[in-house]
Amino acid sequence: MESIIQFFQSAHAQWRALITQRSSLLLTSRRAQTLSVFGISALCAVLAGLALLSATRAREQWAQSREVIVATIDLSPGDVLTTSNTQRISLPQAIVTSDALEELPDNASVRLALRAQTVLSTALISSRNDVAAIPAGWRIVALPKSLSTPPLVVGDAVEIVGGTTVIATSALVASVDPLTMAVPADVSAMVAAAARLGEISVVVSR
Repeated sequence: MESIIQFFQSAHAQWRALITQRSSLLLTSRRAQTLSVFGISALCAVLAGLALLSATRAREQWAQSREVIVATIDLSPGDVLTTSNTQRISLPQAIVTSDALEELPDNASVRLALRAQTVLSTALISSRNDVAAIPAGWRIVALPKSLSTPPLVVGDAVEIVGGTTVIATSALVASVDPLTMAVPADVSAMVAAAARLGEISVVVSR
């Protein structure tokens, strides 16, 4: 009889321990679920706030306008910018680049072909007073003022021909006013000699 009582007491203790363990696990799981719900809610609130802020900024950019310079006709590389081929218009801030021109620079020309109504920017123009970055070890050679050349902009890659021979295939326009060319050191003497003799031509590939 005593052994039966001990058996039931042991079984009862094990049952209570099992119930306590399950209850503890259930409580922990509910706490984790609650924290997860709060975390997801907070994340959604942050994302919604960021989206609202982005939309507000975008709306402000479309609402604000900026006066910029645009081409009024199609332009070719080297064309000089004047009041006759440009005009100032107002455009939404959202579609204007940060380097768009607000004033027409003096002695500026376009670097590449542009369509009418293109917004002009510093990346698209070159000033006659600009000087190109010259590779290390290269030489700068001045060309005659009377030399007729295609439209040139600072930084153009050109070929230099002496008589009927190409003497420099990768020269750079170092400056336009005065006209100077940057050439590798090994051909600088030939370019200078051709310039002095007046037997020099500049070829541009577009």
